[in-house]
Amino acid sequence: MQIMELTFTHNKKLIAPYSRVAFRLLKRILDVVKAVSLVFITVLYGATVLSAQALERSDSTQSTHISIVRIDDRSASLQVSLYPDFYKTHSVSDDIDWVTQHSGDLTVFWAEQGTRILQNLSELSGIEWAERGFTMYLVKYFPSVGCSDPLIVPLGGIMTGSLIEAAPTGNSLLFDAVFLLAQRMLAQATPEHDARHAAIAGHPLAEPGPLRRDNMAMLLTISVCSEILGRETTMNVFQSAFWRTHAPGHQILTEHLLDKWVLTPEHTLADYLADESSESPLVLLTRQPERTETARSVQLAIPVSGVPLKGKLGIAVRAASNDGFEVETLDTNRLAYACGLRAGDRIRAVDGVRPRTHRELVERILESLADGVAVIQVSRQNTTQSIALRPMRLPTSESRNSQADSTAKKVEASGDATIR
Repeated sequence: MQIMELTFTHNKKLIAPYSRVAFRLLKRILDVVKAVSLVFITVLYGATVLSAQALERSDSTQSTHISIVRIDDRSASLQVSLYPDFYKTHSVSDDIDWVTQHSGDLTVFWAEQGTRILQNLSELSGIEWAERGFTMYLVKYFPSVGCSDPLIVPLGGIMTGSLIEAAPTGNSLLFDAVFLLAQRMLAQATPEHDARHAAIAGHPLAEPGPLRRDNMAMLLTISVCSEILGRETTMNVFQSAFWRTHAPGHQILTEHLLDKWVLTPEHTLADYLADESSESPLVLLTRQPERTETARSVQLAIPVSGVPLKGKLGIAVRAASNDGFEVETLDTNRLAYACGLRAGDRIRAVDGVRPRTHRELVERILESLADGVAVIQVSRQNTTQSIALRPMRLPTSESRNSQADSTAKKVEASGDATIR
């Protein structure tokens, strides 16, 4: 018995060190298993979340209709219909061959980015494409930067009469194509579709015109192209001489929209329009010129003291003592008054530039009018506001005199010598 106890005690002393080693080893194994399990669970959870997000994006993409766009660079009949007299003496087949040879950049760009562009236009505008598909026609010549419906993009030049201005190229051409698509998208808004469609279709700023819907389309274009081409490249295109000339609302967009209406899928163009009052300063600035009433036409035959007898504007100004030019007198039946300028207004700038002389003031206004609109900044009753001067058809001197004679006869016949 004593011998057995000694043996057991001896063996216990031999086993103890190995037991401690085994215990530590087992503990480490358990720690490793625990860590691996934690990593596995984390990875599994992450994969589950990503799968759910991908499924959500897939569902969203499938629920958003994207139009199918076909490019046609061989439409000779369309090109001839635009300039029938020109193509009596010029070869349309040569020009169509030229279009095919020069359409590569736009065709490749569309193949790579077309779906993304259509998706972004839908997301940032807040409305879906209503069309199943349409055609983008590429031509050599067109009278303007293009047309949204039918969708026509000029590659060679902007032809008006015998004058041909080079069409946009490179990034400016891509910008032009997106701009025309944005115009087409906004024209599809219908008030009966849903609230977002109604916000666009029923708002004054979405009415057709260079200072309203075109500016909304340009804002969409800048937002979409900033994601596709990059912000710096997009702004270089927008600020180029070509788009300053061919975007009449350029100054208004820059001052009132560009950095204030930041379009995102969460805050779309439709959302901004829904929040914009129908009598906001921007709406008033971009309204159509108010034509004067026929009853006032009698005044047209009578010279307005201090206002030149000829000319579009019909204003007389004097240099203000401290800054700008004060409007002294207006012909109420000519352009300046019709567009909202009033006596006492102090003109501070034209399209953001302060004129130094009376001649410079008139020249800047007329140059901008030739491009579509002149935006003048004025001070009125301790407030600063912008007024958009736009060309409009005014009665000719013959029609004015005729109307004045007619009114005078009516006054004479009635025995009332007071002109009201």
